[in-house]
Amino acid sequence: MSGNTSKLQQIAILSVSFLTILVGTALSPALVEIHKAFPEISEQWLQLVLTIPALFLVPVSLLSSSVIQTIGLKRALLAGLALYFIGGVGAGISGSFLQLLCFRGILGIGAGIVGPLAQILIATYFTGDVRVRMTGLAASATYLMGITASWSIGRLVTIGWRMVFAVYGITIFVWVMNAFFLPNPPAESADKEKGLGRKNISALFLALSMCLIEVAFYAFSTNIALFVNHENWGDVAVVSNVVSLFMLSGFISGLFTKQCKKLFSSFMIPVGILMMALGYFSLFISFNVVFVFFGGVLIGASYSILYAEIFLQVSVRCRYPEEQDFAISLITAGLFLGQFVSPILISAVEWIINCSGYRMRFLLLCSILMMAAAVSGVCILLKQYYMKRKGI
Repeated sequence: MSGNTSKLQQIAILSVSFLTILVGTALSPALVEIHKAFPEISEQWLQLVLTIPALFLVPVSLLSSSVIQTIGLKRALLAGLALYFIGGVGAGISGSFLQLLCFRGILGIGAGIVGPLAQILIATYFTGDVRVRMTGLAASATYLMGITASWSIGRLVTIGWRMVFAVYGITIFVWVMNAFFLPNPPAESADKEKGLGRKNISALFLALSMCLIEVAFYAFSTNIALFVNHENWGDVAVVSNVVSLFMLSGFISGLFTKQCKKLFSSFMIPVGILMMALGYFSLFISFNVVFVFFGGVLIGASYSILYAEIFLQVSVRCRYPEEQDFAISLITAGLFLGQFVSPILISAVEWIINCSGYRMRFLLLCSILMMAAAVSGVCILLKQYYMKRKGI
């Protein structure tokens, strides 16, 4: 159906990707001010503002394919957007930290429906090179919203921490665009019927990969504001600029997904992991904010490469549409599960190896990512050698 979608329809589909980053990452510059509003809350509880939506989002994501089959793709999207708006904007009128977390939970439920649809829509309406391009543009759309939101939050937070949640007002635009311009899904084919009830086991591997990548990636969002504040390198405006540049690099990287795919071919994953490792190494050795900016650029750009490649693998490994929808839902659940467990898992590893501090955390992430890149690269080389020997 690639050739039948208008520009407005493509914008409507891509606009759904605006919302995925607003679940948590874009709010990171405001953490310090939220902490000032609730000084009795510990740093670990404070990070729940970013991570608790995932607690609700993950199980809802796993059920999203069933919801779509029951009420239809478009109705599921519009209902999810309504919940997303209530949870997002509602947090700004919270009278207590507990109420704030409750609204963030509602946001997570809405995001659990909307998140998988960001990629399911692309998989439903596009194929071939157009799908590769749209997948990259979806990553760029996510970062574009992140750039706009983090810049806006940096200014809104100077008025008051409640104002930062006004950024969720963008949901109204996304709702209107999809209510009026999202085309009807293509008619179900015989392949759809053949795929009913099939669950591709490789989707579990892709979901686990996305979860672990997100654990490492999300550590930037949950730590960068507190790290810059700890080092006395600037205020909320500086953190906002760091996050904006971090997202700008991801936006640009997403625009060139097709070219990166041709350049790196099968090695997209190890290259992306290596870039992220170098980003955390820059944070580890940083002695001024310039190194923080550089590390943010590498981490942001690496994520677009990894995000696009994992979702593109769905079309390679899943033959039927039903398998495809399930795989995307599972990968999205893995993505947000990684966000939720990121601070918990990293803290647990630090406790086991008896290390502490932001710099040691960055060194730990760098070391693990370096090993992961090496293992990933070796596995790809062995697979290529095996296929060459077998003449495949």
